[in-house]
Amino acid sequence: MMMQMLVLYPFFDFSHDCSLHGASFAFLGQELRKISKEAHVSIAALSAYLNELT
Repeated sequence: MMMQMLVLYPFFDFSHDCSLHGASFAFLGQELRKISKEAHVSIAALSAYLNELT
């Protein structure tokens, strides 16, 4: 039983690391999407304001 655990541990460790990295990339992607959307809205508002001035 101990030998099986020693053989399988690297696989489980690797899969655990992959899932953590995947979750962190997904979270960061969502945050980046929110920031990008806010930036687009701000630029659109600024553009509309500048168009009203001219």
